[in-house]
Amino acid sequence: MFTLSRPPLLLVLLLAVASCASGPENQQSDSDAGVVIDAASGHDAGLEDASVGQDGGSARELCVSRTNRQVLAFRATQERSDPPIRSFGDVTRLAGPSGIAVDSTHDEIFVANSDTRSVLVFSRTAAGNIAPLRSIEGVPGIVDWVAVDPIDAEIYAAQTRGSAIYVFPNETNGSASPTRTITPRMSMKFFAFAFDATHQELLAIEGRNESGPFSVVTYDRSSSVTRTLTLPSGLPPPAAIAVDEVHDEFVVYFSGSGGARVQAYDRAATGTGAPLRTMSGQDLNFYTPLAMAIDPARDEIYAVQGPGAEHALIVFPRDGNGVVGLLRKVQPDPAETSVAQAALGLALDLANDELLITSPSSDAVWTVPRSATGPVPTVRGIAAFFGGTAGPDLASDLEHDTILLGNLEAGTISTFPRSSEGAGVALRELKRAPEDFAPLDVAFEPEAGEIFVINRAPKWPTVEVFPRLAEGDAHPLRQLNLGLWYASSLAVDGTHDELFVALASSSTAAPYPNAIATYSLDADGAIDPTRILRGPAHAIRSLAIDSTHDELFVLSDSTLSVYDRTAANETAPIRTLGPLPPGNSDLAIDLPGDVIYLLNPSGRAILTYARDASGAALPLRSIVDQTSRAFEGFLRISICR
Repeated sequence: MFTLSRPPLLLVLLLAVASCASGPENQQSDSDAGVVIDAASGHDAGLEDASVGQDGGSARELCVSRTNRQVLAFRATQERSDPPIRSFGDVTRLAGPSGIAVDSTHDEIFVANSDTRSVLVFSRTAAGNIAPLRSIEGVPGIVDWVAVDPIDAEIYAAQTRGSAIYVFPNETNGSASPTRTITPRMSMKFFAFAFDATHQELLAIEGRNESGPFSVVTYDRSSSVTRTLTLPSGLPPPAAIAVDEVHDEFVVYFSGSGGARVQAYDRAATGTGAPLRTMSGQDLNFYTPLAMAIDPARDEIYAVQGPGAEHALIVFPRDGNGVVGLLRKVQPDPAETSVAQAALGLALDLANDELLITSPSSDAVWTVPRSATGPVPTVRGIAAFFGGTAGPDLASDLEHDTILLGNLEAGTISTFPRSSEGAGVALRELKRAPEDFAPLDVAFEPEAGEIFVINRAPKWPTVEVFPRLAEGDAHPLRQLNLGLWYASSLAVDGTHDELFVALASSSTAAPYPNAIATYSLDADGAIDPTRILRGPAHAIRSLAIDSTHDELFVLSDSTLSVYDRTAANETAPIRTLGPLPPGNSDLAIDLPGDVIYLLNPSGRAILTYARDASGAALPLRSIVDQTSRAFEGFLRISICR
């Protein structure tokens, strides 16, 4: 089983500003011309906001980013279970793509989605942020391997180190039960799989545990066992298997530090049959391969290296024997794909001379030429526009009616119209190499029209400032060096020209383990903060500034602490709201509505409290996202209208 770890992310603050008038005729274009916002009150200086009252008014919208790389929009006053009024973002639905298979006859590819227990079916030539043609949902177990039988029009889906292989009709769409289930022998598990389309046979490696013993069990089209081959003992555990339908052979990759082996067997071997050939060598001692494919025409074997590997896949000779070296290494060009790829699944499309690779690190499917070597431009890729598993950071530019989405893995900040739906089309994208630019938190300052970003890529984080219209590989206007601190969240106060940064440090030289440092908005280089406030005992999740009431809001996991805006050193909070439902991750203040919004990912809820609430006060109301599945948590919240 391969499960992506999705670490908790520390989230964004946005300044509270008033709602714009409703209706398309009043929407602002993304240009330098626009309404003027009163920084103190948050109101449109040229309009009376008649809709604003307790709870923020019916015209106000809340935008929330979700871990599946989508942005949902809610009316601030909608009822608890009302669905979002619109959404945009990733429509690929790729979430932990693992195994992959290609059906050249019908020009389709099948992707095992390990995070969602589903199989997604795309057109073979699909590219970009595109929806699947159909999907198999509700597979009984996690799936990280898939195969297609074009003759019987069936799909096989399974989990490595699992105890079931599920078979579905090819045309299945939606939630469905398998037509049959293949299980291993008693107390055994499946460790690897391969499908022989020519002979319509399924080969599965069975074992009791990582120590073996291991066998290759062959099932016919009716799922009956036709033969069993016992693999030799004393080798590392088998990690992958592939079938050579032309030479009537199959190959097993035994992966282990210093002892990797690749053995080729006759397809019909049974009992304790000896291998035809054994390959070894230093070049084979790499990260555990999770998939293999054999190219009989080129006499080559392809193996993907798995997470953490330098190259997406390696290529070595099919007919090698003894110590062998690699023929070449292949990797999608990081400069093109934004994210250094770690491959998990592999399919060889002989008919179209292509290799298809899945990358769970970027939730993408990449296609490269079959003869590719080194970092190579992809032929095409299926991926969301802002890539990466970390999900988008979120900030709003109310004056220009746009949303800014930052992604720390992809090294991008993309600007979209607020009213985007479906896949969405970015107005522009600020994009730098991920090793140089990893936006952890993004905030927008409307007075100067500047984007403030915590950049986690350098050894010690920085706060970088860009103009609103920055795109391409633009360099920052200013760069604030934070020294030995780790930055988690930031807030900008245009009224008082101040920048607040939530910091954490394990260094004994730091005055506090958690702190809020205040800098001038035009701070640049390695300078000391104007003041430091000791933070709460627990890690700070989000900051917010209320310039009207001169208050600083500091959100930790289950407590909201409110300080005087100018507080420093050991100053105690003015008031504390909590204990709150655990897991709160982000905060936004609605000054005209005199409320605050807390984002609770564990409950997939937006909790609304009175701005001056304290103690054990209950929320005024909550909005619960009924469209999210359990694994699709909330990340960021912004008042976007």
